[in-house]
Amino acid sequence: MQSVVVIILLLGTLTFALKLSLRRPLWWWLWAVVAAVATGLAWPLAAAQSKTQIADFLQNPALMADAAVMITLEVALMVAYCWSAVGSWQSAIGRRRWMKVLLEFFPGVVFFLTLFSLLTYLLFTLTGASFPLVSWGMAAGILLLVPTLAWLFRWLLPEGELRLELLFVLNLIIGALGIVATVNGRTAVRGIASPQWPQLASVVALCLAAAAVGLLLYRKKKKHRH
Repeated sequence: MQSVVVIILLLGTLTFALKLSLRRPLWWWLWAVVAAVATGLAWPLAAAQSKTQIADFLQNPALMADAAVMITLEVALMVAYCWSAVGSWQSAIGRRRWMKVLLEFFPGVVFFLTLFSLLTYLLFTLTGASFPLVSWGMAAGILLLVPTLAWLFRWLLPEGELRLELLFVLNLIIGALGIVATVNGRTAVRGIASPQWPQLASVVALCLAAAAVGLLLYRKKKKHRH
C-alpha cells in the first residue's frame, strides 16, 4: 500500500508541473512561492508526526477512504479542466466565470501532500538537525524546482495539446490508483467459481448500445457542421 501512495504522490507532482506548464511563467513563480512558504511553515506539524502514525494511517480503511475521496475530487477538477481547454465545456462554463477561474487556476492538492510527506521524511532522516533549517532549506529547493519542472515539460513537449493530453491520462491513472488505495487489500464481494453469462451479456449489450448512441450523435453533429 505504501508503494501505491508513493506513486500517487509522484504522479500528483507531475500533474502539478504539467498544468503549470500550460500557464504563463508568472504563475510558475507564484505557485513556487506559495509551495515554498507552505513548506517552510509546515515544520511544526511535520515534526509532530511519527512513523507509527503514518503506518496507522495507511492501514486505516476509513482514513484511506477519505483520502481517496479528496483525490477523486482533484481528478474530477483536472479532467474538467482538460475538457474545458479543448472546448468541450466552453458553452457551459462560459456562463459561470467562477467555475472557469477554479478550473484554470486550481493547482492540485496532491503536490502539497507530497511536499509535506517529503518534509516529514527529511525530519526523520536528518536527526539532530534544526527543524526550521531543514524546512526552509527544502523550501528554497522547492522555489527553484517548481519553475524548473514547468519549463522542462514545456521544453520536452512544446505542443500544448500533447501536454494537455498527458495531463488527462495521468489524472485517470491517479483516479484508478485512488480506488486501489481505498480497497487497501479488501474486496467488496466474494469471488465466483464460474462466469455469470447472463450478467456478462447484459453488460456487453449495454456497452454496445452506448457506443451505438455515441456514434449516432457524433455523425449527427458532424453532419450539421457540414
